[in-house]
Amino acid sequence: KVKQTNLCGQICVAQILGLPLSDILSKWQSVTPSFFKRVFETGKARGTGPGELIDLFKIFTDRKAILLQEALYQSHIKRSRYTIKSINEILENGSVIASIHINAFTGLIQQTGVLHWVSLKKIIPERNGQGAVLFYNPAMDSEEVCSYDEFIRSAVNPYGVYLSNQ
Repeated sequence: KVKQTNLCGQICVAQILGLPLSDILSKWQSVTPSFFKRVFETGKARGTGPGELIDLFKIFTDRKAILLQEALYQSHIKRSRYTIKSINEILENGSVIASIHINAFTGLIQQTGVLHWVSLKKIIPERNGQGAVLFYNPAMDSEEVCSYDEFIRSAVNPYGVYLSNQ
Protein backbone atom coordinates (compact mmCIF):
# COMPACT_ATOMS: atom_id res chain seq x y z
CA LYS A 1 0.00 0.00 0.00
CA VAL A 2 1.06 3.56 -0.75
CA LYS A 3 0.86 6.17 2.01
CA GLN A 4 -1.51 8.80 0.66
CA THR A 5 -1.25 12.56 0.94
CA ASN A 6 -3.12 15.25 -1.00
CA LEU A 7 -6.51 13.93 0.13
CA CYS A 8 -7.66 17.16 1.79
CA GLY A 9 -10.45 17.70 -0.76
CA GLN A 10 -11.80 14.19 -0.41
CA ILE A 11 -11.54 14.38 3.39
CA CYS A 12 -13.51 17.66 3.38
CA VAL A 13 -16.21 16.04 1.21
CA ALA A 14 -16.39 13.09 3.63
CA GLN A 15 -16.54 15.43 6.64
CA ILE A 16 -19.35 17.53 5.11
CA LEU A 17 -21.38 14.47 4.10
CA GLY A 18 -20.73 12.72 7.44
CA LEU A 19 -19.29 9.64 5.72
CA PRO A 20 -16.04 7.72 6.33
CA LEU A 21 -13.27 8.55 3.86
CA SER A 22 -13.04 4.84 2.95
CA ASP A 23 -16.69 4.92 1.77
CA ILE A 24 -16.02 8.03 -0.31
CA LEU A 25 -12.98 6.47 -2.00
CA SER A 26 -14.51 3.03 -2.65
CA LYS A 27 -17.79 4.37 -4.08
CA TRP A 28 -15.90 6.94 -6.15
CA GLN A 29 -13.71 4.19 -7.59
CA SER A 30 -16.68 1.94 -8.43
CA VAL A 31 -19.05 4.64 -9.81
CA THR A 32 -16.56 6.64 -11.90
CA PRO A 33 -13.37 4.60 -12.28
CA SER A 34 -11.89 6.86 -14.98
CA PHE A 35 -12.36 9.93 -12.76
CA PHE A 36 -10.84 8.07 -9.80
CA LYS A 37 -7.91 6.89 -11.92
CA ARG A 38 -7.11 10.45 -13.07
CA VAL A 39 -6.50 11.46 -9.45
CA PHE A 40 -4.69 8.25 -8.45
CA GLU A 41 -2.95 7.64 -11.80
CA THR A 42 0.48 7.03 -10.27
CA GLY A 43 -0.90 5.12 -7.29
CA LYS A 44 -0.45 8.21 -5.15
CA ALA A 45 -3.14 10.88 -5.07
CA ARG A 46 -2.55 14.23 -6.66
CA GLY A 47 -4.42 17.28 -5.45
CA THR A 48 -7.97 17.95 -6.59
CA GLY A 49 -9.47 21.06 -8.10
CA PRO A 50 -12.91 22.53 -7.38
CA GLY A 51 -14.44 20.92 -10.48
CA GLU A 52 -13.36 17.51 -9.23
CA LEU A 53 -14.86 18.18 -5.79
CA ILE A 54 -18.15 19.19 -7.45
CA ASP A 55 -18.08 15.94 -9.44
CA LEU A 56 -17.37 14.01 -6.23
CA PHE A 57 -20.38 15.60 -4.49
CA LYS A 58 -22.55 14.56 -7.49
CA ILE A 59 -21.76 10.91 -6.77
CA PHE A 60 -23.06 11.13 -3.20
CA THR A 61 -25.83 13.72 -3.14
CA ASP A 62 -28.43 15.35 -5.34
CA ARG A 63 -27.84 18.68 -3.62
CA LYS A 64 -26.37 21.36 -5.86
CA ALA A 65 -22.61 21.95 -5.69
CA ILE A 66 -21.18 25.02 -7.45
CA LEU A 67 -18.00 27.04 -7.50
CA LEU A 68 -17.55 29.16 -4.37
CA GLN A 69 -17.13 32.25 -6.54
CA GLU A 70 -20.63 31.71 -7.99
CA ALA A 71 -22.19 31.22 -4.54
CA LEU A 72 -20.61 34.43 -3.25
CA TYR A 73 -21.74 36.30 -6.35
CA GLN A 74 -25.31 35.19 -5.68
CA SER A 75 -25.10 36.58 -2.14
CA HIS A 76 -26.17 40.09 -1.15
CA ILE A 77 -23.07 41.85 -2.51
CA LYS A 78 -23.28 40.57 -6.11
CA ARG A 79 -19.49 40.39 -6.25
CA SER A 80 -17.32 37.34 -5.91
CA ARG A 81 -15.21 38.33 -2.92
CA TYR A 82 -14.85 37.32 0.66
CA THR A 83 -16.70 39.35 3.26
CA ILE A 84 -17.76 38.16 6.69
CA LYS A 85 -21.41 38.77 5.86
CA SER A 86 -21.33 37.01 2.47
CA ILE A 87 -19.55 33.93 3.82
CA ASN A 88 -21.90 33.59 6.78
CA GLU A 89 -24.86 34.15 4.47
CA ILE A 90 -23.99 31.20 2.25
CA LEU A 91 -22.98 29.04 5.23
CA GLU A 92 -26.54 29.43 6.58
CA ASN A 93 -27.78 27.40 3.60
CA GLY A 94 -24.86 25.11 2.80
CA SER A 95 -21.25 24.06 3.21
CA VAL A 96 -18.04 25.59 1.88
CA ILE A 97 -14.73 23.99 0.97
CA ALA A 98 -12.20 26.79 0.58
CA SER A 99 -8.61 26.88 -0.61
CA ILE A 100 -5.95 28.29 1.71
CA HIS A 101 -2.17 27.96 2.06
CA ILE A 102 -0.52 25.89 4.76
CA ASN A 103 2.99 25.09 5.90
CA ALA A 104 3.98 21.75 4.31
CA PHE A 105 5.61 20.53 7.52
CA THR A 106 3.31 21.81 10.27
CA GLY A 107 -0.05 21.93 8.46
CA LEU A 108 -0.64 25.38 9.93
CA ILE A 109 -2.36 28.15 7.97
CA GLN A 110 0.00 30.75 6.51
CA GLN A 111 0.26 33.39 3.80
CA THR A 112 2.17 31.24 1.28
CA GLY A 113 2.93 27.57 0.95
CA VAL A 114 1.04 24.46 -0.10
CA LEU A 115 -2.50 24.90 -1.41
CA HIS A 116 -4.92 23.09 0.87
CA TRP A 117 -8.69 22.53 1.17
CA VAL A 118 -10.52 23.30 4.42
CA SER A 119 -14.19 23.20 5.30
CA LEU A 120 -15.46 26.55 6.60
CA LYS A 121 -17.83 26.34 9.56
CA LYS A 122 -18.51 29.90 10.68
CA ILE A 123 -17.11 33.38 10.94
CA ILE A 124 -17.70 35.12 14.23
CA PRO A 125 -17.75 38.89 13.58
CA GLU A 126 -15.96 41.02 16.18
CA ARG A 127 -15.82 44.53 14.79
CA ASN A 128 -15.90 46.12 11.34
CA GLY A 129 -14.08 43.75 9.00
CA GLN A 130 -12.63 41.64 11.80
CA GLY A 131 -13.58 38.30 13.26
CA ALA A 132 -12.63 34.72 13.99
CA VAL A 133 -12.89 31.97 11.38
CA LEU A 134 -13.84 28.46 12.49
CA PHE A 135 -12.85 25.77 9.99
CA TYR A 136 -12.16 22.04 9.74
CA ASN A 137 -8.54 21.34 8.76
CA PRO A 138 -8.00 17.85 7.30
CA ALA A 139 -4.23 18.15 7.87
CA MET A 140 -4.88 18.19 11.61
CA ASP A 141 -8.21 16.31 11.48
CA SER A 142 -9.68 18.94 13.77
CA GLU A 143 -11.55 22.20 13.87
CA GLU A 144 -9.34 25.26 14.17
CA VAL A 145 -9.79 28.98 14.67
CA CYS A 146 -7.83 31.79 13.07
CA SER A 147 -8.40 35.50 12.68
CA TYR A 148 -10.41 36.66 9.67
CA ASP A 149 -7.37 38.66 8.56
CA GLU A 150 -5.15 35.55 8.76
CA PHE A 151 -7.71 33.57 6.72
CA ILE A 152 -7.95 36.26 4.02
CA ARG A 153 -4.16 36.55 3.73
CA SER A 154 -3.91 32.77 3.36
CA ALA A 155 -6.84 32.33 0.97
CA VAL A 156 -6.13 35.45 -1.14
CA ASN A 157 -9.22 35.05 -3.40
CA PRO A 158 -12.41 33.01 -3.16
CA TYR A 159 -11.54 29.62 -4.61
CA GLY A 160 -13.45 26.50 -3.73
CA VAL A 161 -16.84 24.78 -3.70
CA TYR A 162 -20.23 25.50 -2.18
CA LEU A 163 -22.71 22.67 -1.49
CA SER A 164 -26.29 23.77 -0.97
CA ASN A 165 -28.34 22.19 1.83
CA GLN A 166 -31.24 21.75 -0.64
